[in-house]
Amino acid sequence: MCDRTLQYFRCRGLLTGSDASLIEWSHGVNSRDALAQALSGPCHMIEADVTIRGHDPKEPIMAHPPDTDSDITLKKWLENVKTNNKGIKLDFKSLEAVSPSLALLEAMLAEPGRPVWINADILTGPGGQNRPVDAQAFLSVVTALPAQTVLSLGWTTGWTAGTNNSGEISRTPTSVFTWTHLYF
Repeated sequence: MCDRTLQYFRCRGLLTGSDASLIEWSHGVNSRDALAQALSGPCHMIEADVTIRGHDPKEPIMAHPPDTDSDITLKKWLENVKTNNKGIKLDFKSLEAVSPSLALLEAMLAEPGRPVWINADILTGPGGQNRPVDAQAFLSVVTALPAQTVLSLGWTTGWTAGTNNSGEISRTPTSVFTWTHLYF
């Protein structure tokens, strides 16, 4: 984990010591209700999935495929998150969503210190059933992000929600599911 992420929460008195495993995560915060719970709860980092709405107006929304609609847009989601000290991790599910989302993120990225993690599955992993986001195109778009941004790269898996997945990792609020972090 980036020292900047841990330092951010330590400076605000939200964590003590240097044990990054104490950072609590709220995963799949893709709806208004889930966001309200995460914002009022004890988590430090909020993870959500970003894709493009499947109908007009085509805009970045908070949804995990196969969902193509949501009750909250990325713009509204960011407006709500900006009012507190939570860090964010945006998991991009489509390349089409990246550029318009980064434009919406500009104000938050300009905030000194706030943890902003950008994630996409850019490789096909073991049992991976979904097509990954094009690695070269994704990396060419995100390399201009500010230095404090954490780039979290992953790979697709055969994990499916709501089913028994062999070798499944226990998903707990403090689990971090990123394997490689590049700091620019």
